[in-house]
Order: sequence, then C-alpha cells, then structure tokens
Amino acid sequence: MEDKQTQQMTILAAVLVALVLVIKLVEPPAPEEEASSDDKDLVEIKASEVVGLTLTTEEGSLIAERGESGWRLVSPIQAKGKTSDLDGLVELVDALRVGEPITGASPATYGLETPKASLTLRRAGGGELRLDVGADSPVGFKSYVRLDGGEVLVASGHPNETLLKPFAALRDDAVVQDVDPYEITRVRFEQDALESWVAERRPGQLVVALRRPPRLRRPPHRPGRAPRHPTF
Repeated sequence: MEDKQTQQMTILAAVLVALVLVIKLVEPPAPEEEASSDDKDLVEIKASEVVGLTLTTEEGSLIAERGESGWRLVSPIQAKGKTSDLDGLVELVDALRVGEPITGASPATYGLETPKASLTLRRAGGGELRLDVGADSPVGFKSYVRLDGGEVLVASGHPNETLLKPFAALRDDAVVQDVDPYEITRVRFEQDALESWVAERRPGQLVVALRRPPRLRRPPHRPGRAPRHPTF
C-alpha cells in the first residue's frame, strides 16, 4: 500500500515539474522597450525659442502665435492666449525622456498612424518640430510617441493628459487684461440699473460702499390703468 502511494506521489511530482517547465517556455519575456535606466531627453527646446505652435486633436487644429505682448490664439479662436499654459506645452516637450527606438515597430500598432494628439512647434530662427503622441503603454507610466515622423519611442509620462484638454482652456479669460492690479484705485460693479457697488483704494484701506439712486416718486394713478412704474 505504501509503495503504491509513493509511486503516485512520484508521478504527481513529475507532472508538476513538467508544468513548471512548460510555463517557463511559454511565458513571454518582459518588453525591452519599457526599460528606463538609459532614458534620454527627446529634444531640448525652450518656450522663449518658439514663435508659434499648432495643436491637433479630435477637436480640430488650434494655432497660436507668440508676439512681443505674449501668446495669442489665431485659429479657430481669436483671443489672447494663456501664457502659462501655452508655455507649458513647450515645456512638456522639453521635459520628455525616451528610451531606445522600438525597432521595426508599426506606428499603427502603437496608436501613431492617427495620433491622439500632434503638437508642432515653430522656432524663432526657422524650422519646426512635430511631436505625435499615440497610445499609453500598458506597463509603467509611459506613452508611445514619434518625433518628426521618425521611429516609435517610449516616452515618460502621459502627455495626452495635457494635450487633450479643451482648446478653450488655453484662452486667457481675465476680465481685465494687461493691467497692473496695484494701479487700479476704483472699481464699480452695477448689479442692476438701481443698485451698484463701488470699491475704492485709499491710503492704507479699501472702502466698499453700496450706492442707490434717490427714491423715485410714485407716478400719478389714473383710474382703470395700472401704474407704469414700480413703487419704491
């Protein structure tokens, strides 16, 4: 009886060893493109070097130009651009780090045949560069990108989180623009035709007052007719 149990245990152990060997042979190796120890800068470019950019996403194409007074959106929105965010697009490209190219990779496989986002930067001295961003990598905090239509690269981070924001987010929505707030000494806010708030900056203090016009006289009432003006 014991010999039979020993024989069964031996057979089970042999089967287990065989299964382990099969798993080792079938299991695919870890993708080489995910290694980050040898990552390098994709490109060096500063916001001050850029005079224009084009951002293309599913929303369309946004064109912005930089002048002496800062960024301005020229298409499809015509408005002052938000300098911090537009400079941030350039800084995003400058901060990207990539590994070695994925040899023989098909752009379509990595979402780069039709990129989720494409950012073209135009330099002040002439020339431009284009960053295409495809799918996110399934391993690690990385994305697949191409520079100027070159080979597929694995880049650090998820640039699309910034590039795919609505175009309207790049517009400067400040009510008062190009004005030093410390130069403003008086602000008037009209809530309606009969009431307004006035704030005045005085030496060492800020005075806020609610102003109303003199009470209006009640108009004469004619029999059979409703008053033409409200009563105050």
